[in-house]
Amino acid sequence: MRIFLIIAFRNITRNKTRSLITILSIGCGLGAIIFLRGYIDGAHQQMKDNFTGLLMGHMQIHANGFENSANLNHSIENPKNIFAKLHEIKKIKSFTARVRSHCLFGTAENSVGGLAMGIDPTTENKVSTIASSISSGSFLNSETKHGIVIGKTLATKLEATIDDKIIMMAQSYDGSLGADAFVVTGIIDTGIEDIDRYLGIVNISELQETLQLGSLITDIVIRCSKFSDIEDVDSELNKKLSSGQELEILTWDKISPTLKQWIDFDDAFALVFLFIVLIVIIAGILNTILMSLLERTKEFGVMLALGTKGYQLAIITAIESFMLGLLGTVCGIFIGVSLTLVFGHFGIPIGNSIKEAMASFFMSDTIYPTLVTDHIASSALSVLLASVIISLYPAWKTSRLTPVKALQR
Repeated sequence: MRIFLIIAFRNITRNKTRSLITILSIGCGLGAIIFLRGYIDGAHQQMKDNFTGLLMGHMQIHANGFENSANLNHSIENPKNIFAKLHEIKKIKSFTARVRSHCLFGTAENSVGGLAMGIDPTTENKVSTIASSISSGSFLNSETKHGIVIGKTLATKLEATIDDKIIMMAQSYDGSLGADAFVVTGIIDTGIEDIDRYLGIVNISELQETLQLGSLITDIVIRCSKFSDIEDVDSELNKKLSSGQELEILTWDKISPTLKQWIDFDDAFALVFLFIVLIVIIAGILNTILMSLLERTKEFGVMLALGTKGYQLAIITAIESFMLGLLGTVCGIFIGVSLTLVFGHFGIPIGNSIKEAMASFFMSDTIYPTLVTDHIASSALSVLLASVIISLYPAWKTSRLTPVKALQR
């Protein structure tokens, strides 16, 4: 085998320019794949972090049927019992209780339908970053009395500013009409139209009192220690909460299937791009090997006449193809990882023309590519495997040469 490796390496270095061009073309192709995957992975991670971090959390627990109906009759009973079980799960970093209800917001100038959300300011800050979206005024705290934080678009529709009074009306738990007055303490600008247009945030105890809920809540929002812990926490929660009130445990992708579908679409696009680049790489390797074979046909004839077997020539040809693929893969990993690290540090700005559209997918104005080891490994192995597979044809063609015909050429 050692002699085969020496001969294959000698054949590659015989025409250095052609071999170098082939290696660089493989490297540039693989580098482009790694960088594109890094860009897509960075965008996806940003979507997930912004979506789960802004308001939704990694997971949510509701009474069965609440997410589809938003009916207060589907509220969580005995939430303290659930809290105790959540404290037992080590992979849960923090959690908070909320109350949600569709409502009507009104001022002296206008009235608009929206969503009232009651939060506990102390625990909310450990689960979400909604407080950092304040554009004017201040966010709620445990000392705030009858204060409300509203979205920027909602404030515009209500013609409300800081310190203005807003009336909130909604159907209570007992079926009666609940109403209360709140003073605007802050306005949030998240860039997410569904939040900025409809959301009003108040203290949970005040909303519970307005809606006659007592100690009942509608949501428990959970943040895991790591994003990768979500599946394990989901499994453990389903076991611990299997008895008692019927509850639904929703992970982030079930809360927003549209976002999950968008991410899956991006992943499919990356696979299509990988396939196209692989075809280009295969064509480059095949062209190099076949040109090399044509130039060395008489040489192969001499080797066959001296007793070299056809399968031995096939092995040499396969090794040459593998060496080109291996060198190109190493070059591609270096190019791809280097580009991803550089742009991962400085970021890639999104154009102003699509910035607003991308905000609806929870993307900020700058994407930071990130390296995912599995994706680098799969891309590199795909290129190596392609170089091995493409070597089969020239190897087979070489093995069928006869000394007489080879020498005649």
